[in-house]
Amino acid sequence: MTRCADCYSSEFRLSKFRLRDLPHLARFQYPVRCKICRARTYTSLSQTMHLIGKPHAGKSHAVNTEEKKGMH
Repeated sequence: MTRCADCYSSEFRLSKFRLRDLPHLARFQYPVRCKICRARTYTSLSQTMHLIGKPHAGKSHAVNTEEKKGMH
């Protein structure tokens, strides 16, 4: 598991892609940003795919389920 070098958190989100990230992408590394201190770093593609699969922290599953029920 990747840890932030600045605050040692394991909470990351995907970072915006920049042109200077191309050499890292060639090594199968993707930019991520720490959710706690906002430091930017790179992680392996497999760990990045794990981040993509995580639910967003903005709304809980229960709230999303209730919203779907109200739409019918």
